[in-house]
Amino acid sequence: MINIGANRWVIKPEIGFGHPIGPTWLEINTWVSLFGDNDDYPGDSKLEQKPLYAVEGHYSYTINRGLWASLDATYSAGGETRVDGVDQDNQQENVLLGASMGFMLSPQFGGLIAYTDSVSECNKSPDVNTWTLRLNYAW
Repeated sequence: MINIGANRWVIKPEIGFGHPIGPTWLEINTWVSLFGDNDDYPGDSKLEQKPLYAVEGHYSYTINRGLWASLDATYSAGGETRVDGVDQDNQQENVLLGASMGFMLSPQFGGLIAYTDSVSECNKSPDVNTWTLRLNYAW
C-alpha cells in the first residue's frame, strides 16, 4: 500500500485461521505493518517507524444465508517512530473491541457495517472510535 500523503509505503502481510462450529465461526488473524522511510518529512527530516504487530479474533454467528453478526477484539503493539535518528517515545499498545454485521443482498452484492472502540491504550497510542460501512460488488 502506498499513501501518497504520507510519502512512504506500508506492507501488511496477514495470516488468518478460521474454524466453523455449526452456525458460528471462530477466527484469529495476525499481521504486521512494515513501514518505509519518509525522506520528505517536514523540515527536511527523515521519519522511520518500527513494525506494528497485531492479533485479532472474531466470533461470528450466521443468522441466515444473507446475514451474519460478529464480536471482534484486536491487540496491537509497536510502531514507535524515529525522526532524524531520535526516538520519539511513542510506541503504541491498544486493545480494541467491536461488533460488525455483514449482509448479502444478491450473489454479487453485499456489505458490512462495523463499530470499533479502544478499551485500553497506553499514553502514546491513538484512541480509536470508528464506524465502517463497506459495500462489495463482484462481477
